[in-house]
Amino acid sequence: MFPVEQGDLHKRWKLVNMKLRNFHKCVVLPIGSLSSGLCRHRTILFKRLADYIGLPCRIARGCKYCVADHRSSCLVKIKDDKQLSRVFQVCRN
Repeated sequence: MFPVEQGDLHKRWKLVNMKLRNFHKCVVLPIGSLSSGLCRHRTILFKRLADYIGLPCRIARGCKYCVADHRSSCLVKIKDDKQLSRVFQVCRN
């Protein structure tokens, strides 16, 4: 665990996790309900989901919306109907 993940962030995550599990009566939590975590946590989760559905995606270091020490984001390259490639940065601001 990184130092930034200890203390207050860890306590908030445990509290949110417990409340969501009790509310949904399930250990599987809706992604949209997660209100605590770092860019890195969301990036890893997004990457796993993207890999599962076959969406080309890579993890990049840095996130323009975040000032945390361990910031990261996912880059998704999508071709549209005009065959133009666009790269989207996926993170939460």
